[in-house]
Amino acid sequence: MKIIQYYSHKIYHITLLITAILSVATFSGCEDRHRQIVGGVIFFENETCDFTIVDGLVVPDCRPALKIEDENGEISYFASVTDINNVYDGDTINRLTFLIHRFEDGPEPENLDIWPGIEKREDGIYAHTNVRFSGVDAAEVTRRGSWTAEEKERMVIRGKLTRDYLRSLVEKSVYSNIQRAIEIRNPEFGSYVGRTVAEVYLHINGERIDLAQHLFETGYAVPYIQSNNFNWGTEVLDYQGRYDMLDIENPFVPEGGEPPDPFGEIVLP
Repeated sequence: MKIIQYYSHKIYHITLLITAILSVATFSGCEDRHRQIVGGVIFFENETCDFTIVDGLVVPDCRPALKIEDENGEISYFASVTDINNVYDGDTINRLTFLIHRFEDGPEPENLDIWPGIEKREDGIYAHTNVRFSGVDAAEVTRRGSWTAEEKERMVIRGKLTRDYLRSLVEKSVYSNIQRAIEIRNPEFGSYVGRTVAEVYLHINGERIDLAQHLFETGYAVPYIQSNNFNWGTEVLDYQGRYDMLDIENPFVPEGGEPPDPFGEIVLP
């Protein structure tokens, strides 16, 4: 018995030594001395972050990508959804962090006032913000407005179904090894504190997806009209009525067909 305890004790300490050796390392692709993996946790710019491993590359979820300017001069900003619960509903994602300007790129940009939550770090300027999808009206996950009790119940059910569908899309979005990647364009300062309104894109299986367009096509959202919220609480959703208000036919309905309704029959408790 003593021999067994002796070797068990030795194996335990050898395991600890191997774990310590493997768990302290600088991850590949990054030279910044502030980024280090210790015991399964990444320390990045004095923050602790979750991480994933893709093809042997350790990818910290809290590190945003830099902004990218395409050949037409359009600027995209990238962030990672660190917690899938931050996908709040069908048209809002909370707690995103964007690297909006690297100091090595030159003087500070002039449009910092469109971003809430500006923070200066050693390498550049970051924006912490919630993002509301520009031009999108989706069902709410909470009961609001002067609707009937039954309408509010249906709204909440459809809101949660839309949120869960969006979460499933975000889980699959990968851009340049950034997991749960969110790309935005044309950000504008939102009317609510801490929120930015922007065009939102996902990258799934190598395809860049215009999220607003996709939600319209699948019936999870309709175009937003100021001061005229779509009634997501009716038994049968009036998709065409929304497009009639815009004086256009519903472009997502096949000729002679019915608009997409991803929710099916809503049975109230």
